[in-house]
Amino acid sequence: MTNRWVQLVASVAAMVTIANLQYGWTSSLGSEPEFRVSRLER
Repeated sequence: MTNRWVQLVASVAAMVTIANLQYGWTSSLGSEPEFRVSRLER
């Protein structure tokens, strides 16, 4: 049972880390994602 809890906590920690990395990457690009979307809509 302890192994399941360790796996759950490790999975949640990994997801939070990846989400934080993706958020930081997106915010550092500025308005580039919107530019890509508007470019595809033309």
